[in-house]
Amino acid sequence: MKRLAKFFSILFLLNACARSTNQVENTSDTSKIAAAFSGRWVGEISSTSYPDFMSVEYDSLPKFSIYYRGLLNSPILDFNQKNHVVTFKGNSEEAEELFFSGELKNNLFLYGIMKEKNKNHAFSLVKVTSNSVLEVNNFIGFYELDSGYFIKLTPFLLDASLTGVRLLDFTTCKQRVAFPIAPRNYRAGTRMLNVGGPREEIGFVVTSDSTLTFRISGLIKYGKRLPDLKEQPIRAKNKNITLAGSLTLPSKKNQKFPLVVYIPGSGEAFRGNVPDEYIQVLPYLGIATLVYDKRGCGESSGDFRSSTFYDLADDAIAIIKEASKNSKIDNTKIGLLTVGLGGYVLPLVVSKIPSIRFSVAISPPVIPMKEQELIACEKRMKADGFLYPDIQQALEYQESMFSYLEGKKDSLSFQQLSDIAISKPWKGYVTLFGNKEYIHFWRLNKDFNPESAWRKYQIPLLALFGKNDVLLNVSKNVQMLQEYLSENPKKEIKVLEKANHLLLLGAHRGDVQLTEIEGYAPETFKTIAEWAVIHTQ
Repeated sequence: MKRLAKFFSILFLLNACARSTNQVENTSDTSKIAAAFSGRWVGEISSTSYPDFMSVEYDSLPKFSIYYRGLLNSPILDFNQKNHVVTFKGNSEEAEELFFSGELKNNLFLYGIMKEKNKNHAFSLVKVTSNSVLEVNNFIGFYELDSGYFIKLTPFLLDASLTGVRLLDFTTCKQRVAFPIAPRNYRAGTRMLNVGGPREEIGFVVTSDSTLTFRISGLIKYGKRLPDLKEQPIRAKNKNITLAGSLTLPSKKNQKFPLVVYIPGSGEAFRGNVPDEYIQVLPYLGIATLVYDKRGCGESSGDFRSSTFYDLADDAIAIIKEASKNSKIDNTKIGLLTVGLGGYVLPLVVSKIPSIRFSVAISPPVIPMKEQELIACEKRMKADGFLYPDIQQALEYQESMFSYLEGKKDSLSFQQLSDIAISKPWKGYVTLFGNKEYIHFWRLNKDFNPESAWRKYQIPLLALFGKNDVLLNVSKNVQMLQEYLSENPKKEIKVLEKANHLLLLGAHRGDVQLTEIEGYAPETFKTIAEWAVIHTQ
């Protein structure tokens, strides 16, 4: 009887999954009487040069939001529904009228057009069920579907009444946000925030707080929640700087583990705000990880803007040495991983700790800092749609900043140029005179050149670049890195097709929009994990 009950339980679950999938996929039937339009709907709208995330709430206080435009909780006006056709109006940021018209499909989808002046913007929405972050917290974590097939779920808080689930598939490298289309039943589309499209690519049903049934490209897979990993706080001192980090250990007992240390890259870099997905699965493969807050960020003291790359390298060295004292760490098997500007820090660290076993560098710049800044400015502006005259003005301004820092231009002249730049559309791509902290950063680091450190680099290096990087001149950096490491037989340099600076697919702008992201380049995580495992055996 128990076996029979279990059989019918599984059969019921499979039928439920099939029904939910069929309901999502079959959007051509509008013959049924449409239900009254109500509740919460989310999806995307093509109202800018990139897809924007859209939400409609039709309840006691009807409102809509278009997030990247900053049009939030705008009142819905003149709502009307005639069977399957829904229309309403709203106002833009400039108080100009917007007209929305859409057709309901299966009472689950709303596809339509937003008219704005003389432009039409397509939108696609799916009806979702309210939930809470507390509900989502009950089942977030790592799941293993097959041996070595890992998926991580984390909350994606939209507002008080709706929390999505960010899903990162470490096998397919896809990254999505799923929203509940029914209680405990979540759906995601073909991009990270493309939940309203007609094709479901990934979804799941919460069968218990420790078991999920995934729908991945039409296939049913069962995922068992893995035990949460233990994090140990770690503190280290570099002169008067206190560095704070987290050491994540595998769950095995009575064993020493290899360690991979994540070296922060550019800007504000602290735990929870760095792209450390590249190493998150390693503890389940028997390798500990360490992520720390860059100086002046998170819980670390100091200010990175008043520091050189040599200072940041000394920070990394201090926390690596502190982690090496942990009884659970095999200090003969320590590797490093970094992203972007951390590529300037990496060779400096290796030059001072010759026992480092291996390294991974994602999109490391290896050309001089000043040259890299001008290239990044030009490429970002091109990616964001600026035309040549604006790009040229911005580059000339940055050149003037360097002339000022080199004593070739007086402060009054540079300040006058900065006053003019404030009114330009490209002001966010340059360093203005009033930004004293970053002016000081450039004064300290404009002449930095990593060439000599790279030429001495003898440990194994896996360097991964994205062909569509909008911050680096990829071909030039690859060519120079190969030249610098010509004496190093333990290097592997790869350029990943269609990937950007972070090795993401679908993100084509200088500033990444979540609505564009499809995920990471295929086999990104596998390549990094295999490199780490091979070099720690």
